Amino acid sequence: MRPDGAEKLKLLLDRGANSAAIGYQGRTLYFAAVDVQSWDVMILLVDRGLDWRTARSRDGVLFLSRLEGLSGRAVDRAGYERALAYLRSH
Repeated sequence: MRPDGAEKLKLLLDRGANSAAIGYQGRTLYFAAVDVQSWDVMILLVDRGLDWRTARSRDGVLFLSRLEGLSGRAVDRAGYERALAYLRSH
């Protein structure tokens, strides 16, 4: 996702886009956001009601497990830590 991805997604969600839609690769927006390390998008989706405690990928991986799996591989370490702290506070 591009740097302005969160702003564009916010506009789409404001206009009724389905945040739980499944893409052509079988991923939801929230798993796609984690996979491409778009932390602002992930936080926006949590703000919009993502039930991250129970969300699972199509292969059964819990959302938090996928996120924690990036611990040593996050490109933007500060963004990763901010996103993880945000989740834990919600």
